[in-house]
Amino acid sequence: MIITNIGGFPLGVTVDNILRVPSTPRNRLLADVLAKTGIVERSGQGVDKIIKNTLAEGKDKPDYSHSDPFSVELQLSAIIKDKAFAMFLDSEQRDLTEEEKLSVFEVMALNDIREGHSEIVSKDIIQQLLKRNLIEKRGKTRGTYYILSKSYYEFCGEEGKYSQKDDWDANQAFPVVMAHFSTFKKAKMKDFVSLLGFHMSRRQIRSIIEQFVVQGYLSKSGKGSGTVYEISDAYIKNSELMTKALGIGLEELKRRGEIK
Repeated sequence: MIITNIGGFPLGVTVDNILRVPSTPRNRLLADVLAKTGIVERSGQGVDKIIKNTLAEGKDKPDYSHSDPFSVELQLSAIIKDKAFAMFLDSEQRDLTEEEKLSVFEVMALNDIREGHSEIVSKDIIQQLLKRNLIEKRGKTRGTYYILSKSYYEFCGEEGKYSQKDDWDANQAFPVVMAHFSTFKKAKMKDFVSLLGFHMSRRQIRSIIEQFVVQGYLSKSGKGSGTVYEISDAYIKNSELMTKALGIGLEELKRRGEIK
């Protein structure tokens, strides 16, 4: 649905600040008369409700981008793109009073986080959503990001995707990295990002791979984007010794009759 109004936004109002500036009626006398007769609700609530309700229904955000200094155009999508998001918000607010329900800014923040843009959400809103248990923290330091809580992924039927987003440490990353070298002799950082990107940030991946180099599991050559990683000769030799020792141990157990 497209709604067009002749005349641009009131002075000082833009697409970017439309939710934050005080409401400015074009005709204050007419607005007061309509409010006193009960025909309209309290002024300044329309845009908030439009955005909040549209997003809460799992639809695209209302689009004012086609407006110009001479007209305001609002485009509303009727397509429900994420039914699970609508169900998630409904379940979390169903038993709340109007005062306790999410604000338009919180709903917008949840939508941004759902789309993978938690970095643009203000710290204050992040803290509010964490207190409500609507989002979860992932990563560490500069690699920190946020995802919607477990119940959203349950509504999606994508519990596996939720599990993929769990934070990993070096012990969990190690077998995945080494399994890559059973098929390919060499790897670049982009390969490790593809392998581990669901579980940790690029910064964390780089730190863990460098840790494996220091510990002697991997060797590296080249510089910058041309850096190549391989399993180190020392690790291969140690693995061969361990395999040989394990074989000797098994033979000894067989000789004693402790295993068949």
